[in-house]
Amino acid sequence: MFRYVMLILPLILIGCASSPSTFNRPADLHNPNPGEFPSHYDALSADLFWRCKTPDVGGRSVEGYAVASTRENLPIRNFSVTLFARDDKGSTVTRRATWGDRLSPSQFQPVPFTISVPAAEGVARYDLFYSFHVLDGRDRVSRIGTVEDACGERWLRKT
Repeated sequence: MFRYVMLILPLILIGCASSPSTFNRPADLHNPNPGEFPSHYDALSADLFWRCKTPDVGGRSVEGYAVASTRENLPIRNFSVTLFARDDKGSTVTRRATWGDRLSPSQFQPVPFTISVPAAEGVARYDLFYSFHVLDGRDRVSRIGTVEDACGERWLRKT
């Protein structure tokens, strides 16, 4: 009897190790507090959630997080976010970025980001630019995009 258990146990362990572990992300992990992060953008492989603040010293601050999308369920690498302060003509007045491995969202784990740009003359809007790589099999697919007027009236009318 003991021999059969010793033969079956390794097979069970191998079967468990080879099967992918999946779970459904709870809906509240996607955006646990919509009042705290009211803005959302679907960037295909990832979802971005953020809020805009005006610091006491002026300028603009964007706080938020990214989380891998459950639709594609693919690993994401080299996530970066840049906040552009632009004038009426769309020219960049100032910008700040955050990037690196610390912003690489793993599946089902939100990764926070915070970016602040200093106060500047002639700023009409703040655009949020994102980029990351999706590992699809052996291919690395780049995803880039811009959320125009991420802190303004134009964006609020879209959502």
